[in-house]
Amino acid sequence: MGHDTWQEFSVRWSLNEQQVDQFKRYFALLIEKNKLFNLTTIVDEPSVLDYHFADSLFVTRFFPVEKSVGLLDVGTGAGVPGVLLAIIYPQLPVLLMEVTEKKRDFLALVKNELHLDNVSITAVDWRNFLRQKPVQKIDLVCARASLRPDELVHMFKETSPYRDATLIYWASQDFVLGRREQRFFVREERYRVGDRERRYIFFRDVRA
Repeated sequence: MGHDTWQEFSVRWSLNEQQVDQFKRYFALLIEKNKLFNLTTIVDEPSVLDYHFADSLFVTRFFPVEKSVGLLDVGTGAGVPGVLLAIIYPQLPVLLMEVTEKKRDFLALVKNELHLDNVSITAVDWRNFLRQKPVQKIDLVCARASLRPDELVHMFKETSPYRDATLIYWASQDFVLGRREQRFFVREERYRVGDRERRYIFFRDVRA
């Protein structure tokens, strides 16, 4: 990918020079460590920018992420979307949840290499996380290619410390709401990355 394409990406997402460097370094680490950590099947640069980077950042067109007090990325894997949102919002505390040790090792490397002081990493699984005393304030939960919505909506239980938060779920075009999560559905937004139609599904406990 040439300079012009990175410049286009920078302008599209209003990135400063430091943020562009962080995105480039993240891409380099993703490709370099992919065979060791089994991070992604998408490895060519244009596709990574579309199906990882843009797919993560488009959410900012539909939700004021920058106004959140804390973001949790459930089952973050290689750090998508959590790391990418942490780059563009350096003042936003971002907690990356990942139960696989080798992926946590990669996330720790990324945090160090990109100097992401606003990023923390947890190995606690979702169910136990909901039972624990909060370690930081979280009012936005993101889930992309991790748990199913019927599992994620446990965050809206009366005993959950995160029942007042918003949940954003990255969905494919053929996703269908189930009965359990239907009651928490607020809205959906459609967008396109590359040649794929995608959807953001927003959930919230409207009684909260």
